[in-house]
Amino acid sequence: MPDSQDPQVPAAQGNPSDSGATTDPSDSGQQDGAPKTYATWAEFAAEHPEAAALHEADKASLKKALDSERDKAKEASAKLRELAKTADPTTAEALRKAAEEKDAELELLKRQLDFQSAAIALGCRTVDKAWAMAQATGMTVEQMKNDPDLAHWFTAPQTPGAPRVSAGAGSSGQPAPKEDFNSLLRRAVGAG
Repeated sequence: MPDSQDPQVPAAQGNPSDSGATTDPSDSGQQDGAPKTYATWAEFAAEHPEAAALHEADKASLKKALDSERDKAKEASAKLRELAKTADPTTAEALRKAAEEKDAELELLKRQLDFQSAAIALGCRTVDKAWAMAQATGMTVEQMKNDPDLAHWFTAPQTPGAPRVSAGAGSSGQPAPKEDFNSLLRRAVGAG
């Protein structure tokens, strides 16, 4: 090999090793080749700063777009109110109603954004369901988190095939049998 070439050639684009990621399960501390799971976004972001940076960039651009839309809605509402001042009484009333509807829609969107931001901050994994529940029942995010029937929306997801570990259980017990899709199907049809 000539001296002018670097023996460590960068990986081709699209290869997981070009971002420093590894496919060797022994490097990540996982057993049996199971992928590492994270209980929270903060844990994942701490180990993957590039993903956190992309998330923050996306979040910033979405907030900018949202602020732009809010400003446009406020301007439209103000224009409707201005037009209502110079229009005939029937048209003026229709414009006032349209402006009030826009204001109500804007207020609802603001409440939804505030609710969903609070839900995400508390670790909610089903923000859309939580918002629908809040609209139907009037519950707050905190009430949902403390409700035993809804608390599972705020817990870390269980990964199928991930080892079941109990604190203090030790390693003397037999590991849980591996469940795969084929065995589930066979059991469902009574063939095994």
